[in-house]
Amino acid sequence: MKILCLCSGGKVRSVATSFYLHDALGHECLAAGVNAIFPETLDYLCRWADLVLCVEASMKTHVAAEHQSKTRVLAVGPDVWGYFPSTTLIRKVKEAIEAAGIKKA
Repeated sequence: MKILCLCSGGKVRSVATSFYLHDALGHECLAAGVNAIFPETLDYLCRWADLVLCVEASMKTHVAAEHQSKTRVLAVGPDVWGYFPSTTLIRKVKEAIEAAGIKKA
């Protein structure tokens, strides 16, 4: 599955989520920040993806209406880590992915 992982800056939470989904579950993933890319680029990436994961509910408002049906909120929460990799962040991502029911590719 092609998964787009979104956070605000595209450097910590989305990268950790993408890393885990790719390395542990075998999905094709990209990480991006809704505040770090142009809306046209975000739309292009959303069209590419089979699933769009937002690490906070507020990120979902940046995704165009036509992509909302394949957009889900992953309960990672706000960035309190400030850097990647963080074992605490990876553990939080793993728990959120398991809670969302996302399985191996």
